[in-house]
Amino acid sequence: MFIRLLSRDIPRYWDLIKQAVKQVDEVEASKFPAYTRELLIALMSDKAQAWIRVNEQREIVLICITRIMYNNQTDEKYLYIQAVYSW
Repeated sequence: MFIRLLSRDIPRYWDLIKQAVKQVDEVEASKFPAYTRELLIALMSDKAQAWIRVNEQREIVLICITRIMYNNQTDEKYLYIQAVYSW
């Protein structure tokens, strides 16, 4: 089952989210604090979405970070999958 985390749930799962993006996204160590700070702000303001998948034992087995993007040239919205990490 996939569950979208609400902005109020982000602090509870923040360590797992940071671990996932550290594994998936290619960010230099010196730029990682700024990168995660921007991600936290985006998640808390609903500009980015965090999804988790749980198994039958209610353990988190997957984290996905998405954003709804807008193309100014075509006036279309699209789903940008920023990161997907599975344990």
